[in-house]
Amino acid sequence: MVGTCGSPGTSSSSLRRVREVIGALLGVPATACIAGGLGLAAVTAYTHVRRRPGRDPIRWAHLGLGMFLFLAGALLIWIELLVAGV
Repeated sequence: MVGTCGSPGTSSSSLRRVREVIGALLGVPATACIAGGLGLAAVTAYTHVRRRPGRDPIRWAHLGLGMFLFLAGALLIWIELLVAGV
């Protein structure tokens, strides 16, 4: 019976597909967190360096939020490498 669930070649290919799905489910949010965190940190620093008259700079708490997002993304990438090995 070729192509059934019990055939010997199916388990490795299905395991590979599961790893690819896990890699995508972890990798996409991780990339978004890293990019968002770096962007938020950069904008916070920029608004404090280049102050405009009549405008308050972004609060320093946003820098902390940016670093938290960056570290969360790095943690997700690490988990993806451990679990999926992609």
